[in-house]
Amino acid sequence: MSFVYFPILKSRTSELRAYENLSIQSKQEMLPIIELTKSRISKSNPEGSIEKKIEEIKKILDSNLFILDLTTDETLKNPQIDKMLLNYQDGYKEWVDFVKKIIIDYNLKIIPCIHYNPKRIEDVKLQIKQLKESVKGLNLPLALRLDANNNKNPKYIEAIKEFTKDCILILDGGYIEGEEYLDFNLQSINEYNFKSIIFACSSFPPTLPNNGKEVVEKYLLTEQKNYVSLKERYPHIFYGDYACTHPIRYDTQVRGWIPRIDIPLLKNNQEYIVYYYRCRTSERINIEQAYQNCAKSLFQLDEIKNVMNNSIWGFNVFNDVINGYVAGKSPSFWISVRINIYITATLEKLKRLKWGILKL
Repeated sequence: MSFVYFPILKSRTSELRAYENLSIQSKQEMLPIIELTKSRISKSNPEGSIEKKIEEIKKILDSNLFILDLTTDETLKNPQIDKMLLNYQDGYKEWVDFVKKIIIDYNLKIIPCIHYNPKRIEDVKLQIKQLKESVKGLNLPLALRLDANNNKNPKYIEAIKEFTKDCILILDGGYIEGEEYLDFNLQSINEYNFKSIIFACSSFPPTLPNNGKEVVEKYLLTEQKNYVSLKERYPHIFYGDYACTHPIRYDTQVRGWIPRIDIPLLKNNQEYIVYYYRCRTSERINIEQAYQNCAKSLFQLDEIKNVMNNSIWGFNVFNDVINGYVAGKSPSFWISVRINIYITATLEKLKRLKWGILKL
């Protein structure tokens, strides 16, 4: 198995839909880091059971390998997730048992993340030993995901250094606005023999700017440019990001939203520009017409016309709207379109530039 791209995706409908509609080849060339979230709450599912979410993941990811982590987002987790995250007793037994269960019962191919508490190192070590045993038959490593901005990372890693050779290290930079000089103590971290190191961050804002006018707007993304400056100093680092989303997502009812379509396009070999258009509904313009206005306004740009590719699901959906058929009328659906286009383009770019291949 060979992978070139490592996006962090929450297991919400928008992200999973975007992944589901990727080509078979794209799915085989990426190793997603899936943050497990609660499932959709309903009368029959008041707690947002994670078993239901695992069933959804199984259906969509099928036999494709992925890294599994738990969300820490307060709005996306439930008591089941909290219990696995916070209960460190007996080597995080709740988490270890859950990993074993989904490998056996759902036949999922996963690389589980290690949960880390610097005050409970012996439980962390016991957890690692038990997780290693759970994936032994799959001949897979484990993953350690750390906040890239924490200057104590070398100290944390030192405490479990006997296990690093069997681990993929994920340095999560979170939200990084604009261009920055990045380092994250990599000089020290490099001394540990990790199987590989992935750096991931996002420059996609919590909300795209709105100038109050119905015109095509654009927003520059810089995570790939920031990665290049890091890779120049540490060439073995692999590329990850949040797939054109903000790291923090809110599981709340969207009220008063304005229909909007976003199309991310590669500006050069380092940056993306997100072109977007909003159209308010009114007595004369319903939601369907608003999305048609968005699509037609964006399609007037030569930058978009020149890259239209209907073999890509996101572009195909966009083209359908131009021709009068609106498949989705919710923000979640159009987030899926944006993510799908971005992932496909990023995969092609990474292969073209040969930024690195991780073989497992």
